[in-house]
Amino acid sequence: MESHRVAGISRAEWQHVAVYGPVPLTELLAHTSGMINSVSALVGASTTNLPAARMPWTDHALRQQPNNARGTYYYSNTAFGMAGAMIERAWSSTYETLMQQRLFTPLGLVGVGWGPTTAAGANDQPQGHRLQGSTWVVCEGCDNPPGLSSAGTVHMPLRAWARIMQELLLADQGRSTLLTQTTARFLVCGCAVAGRCGGSNGWMR
Repeated sequence: MESHRVAGISRAEWQHVAVYGPVPLTELLAHTSGMINSVSALVGASTTNLPAARMPWTDHALRQQPNNARGTYYYSNTAFGMAGAMIERAWSSTYETLMQQRLFTPLGLVGVGWGPTTAAGANDQPQGHRLQGSTWVVCEGCDNPPGLSSAGTVHMPLRAWARIMQELLLADQGRSTLLTQTTARFLVCGCAVAGRCGGSNGWMR
C-alpha cells in the first residue's frame, strides 16, 4: 500500500493509521497484517455499486487500531476485502469483473455467480447450513455482504471448481498458461506462521 494514500485516506489523515505502515498484499492474504475482522460497515451497503460500498468500509478499517501485532496470525475477512479493494485500484475495474476476465473466462467456467446459490425458499441448488445448538439449520438465501466478494461470495458448480483445481495442478508442474509455478505454490502452500494457516492466501487447510 502507498504510505501516503490508501483507500482514499489523505496524508494528513494517515497519522491516525501509521501504525500499520506499508502493509504488503502478502500479509493481508496470510492474515498477519494486524487488520481487524469486522464487516458490519458493509451490512446494508449498496449491492449495485460494490466498489462504492467497499471504500467507506476500508477507510473505516484503516482508522481502527490493529487487532494484533503484525506477523501474528489472526483471521480477517476485512484483510481479504482490503486486498480486493487494492486490486480494484490497481486495475481500475471491479473485483468481480477482473475475476471474470482473468480467471473464469480464460478457464471456460460456466455457472459461476456471486452471492447466495439460490433464493430463499428455493431448493433448486444446494444451500449452506449453520449450526444452531446441536442442529444444522438451512441458511436460506444468505451469504456474506455483497461487498465482501474477495473474502468468498462466489459460487460455482463442481465441474467449474474442478477446472480451477486442474489449473493449479498444471501450474505446479509449470504447465499453466495463467499461473507460474511459484505463484501457485505460494497460494496453496504458503503459510506465514507455522501451524496457523487457516484461510491463508484464500485456502483452508
